[in-house]
Amino acid sequence: MHTPWGYQTENLPPLMDPAAFDLATGNQYSGDLRKNIALEAASAAIRNECGWHIAPSLECTAQLTANGRLAVLPANLVTEISELKENGQELGAGDFEARADGLIRRTGFKNWARGWGAIEVSYMAGYEQTPPEIEAALLRMVEAALSVPTGVNSESAGGVSISYSTQAAGIASSLIGGMASTLAPYRLVRAYAS
Repeated sequence: MHTPWGYQTENLPPLMDPAAFDLATGNQYSGDLRKNIALEAASAAIRNECGWHIAPSLECTAQLTANGRLAVLPANLVTEISELKENGQELGAGDFEARADGLIRRTGFKNWARGWGAIEVSYMAGYEQTPPEIEAALLRMVEAALSVPTGVNSESAGGVSISYSTQAAGIASSLIGGMASTLAPYRLVRAYAS
C-alpha cells in the first residue's frame, strides 16, 4: 500500500482499534455503524497532520532523493534499516549511519548519488503502540464525530426544502487545529543542511 507520506507499507490499521475504542468509551458507541469509518478518518487526519503513520511499528519502503551526504526518511522513530540500495547497489552497515529520527548519512564524507529516487530503503518505523496523547486526541475526534447526528437537519413541506447535516465534516479540521501542541512531538519537521 502506498501511503500519502511518500512510502509503502503492507498494512495500515487505525491508530486505535474498535475494541479499544469501545473499552475507552464504556461501549457508548458499540452499535454505531459509523464507528469504524470515524476511527479510520480520525487516524488519517492525525497522521496527515504529522506527516507519517506514527503507530504501529511497520516495515516500510521508501525511495529517497538526497542532497549531499544526508537522506531523510519520512519517520520520527526508525528502529531498523534492513536494506539500503544506492542506484540499485546494496550498501553495507559501514557505508552509512542512521539515526532514529530518520536521518541517514553517507560515511567517509561521500555524497549520496544524485537523481530522483536514487536511494531505496527498507526500514522499520513507528511506535509499537499508539502513544497515550495520540489516543486521547483520537478519542476526542471520534466521539465528537459520532455525537453529531447524521442525515436530515431541517425539512419543509410547502416549498419542499430539505437540508442535510454537514457539521461532522468540519469537526475533524477544527479539532486538529486545537491539538497543535499535542501533535507537535510526532510531527515531521525537516530543515537539515547536508
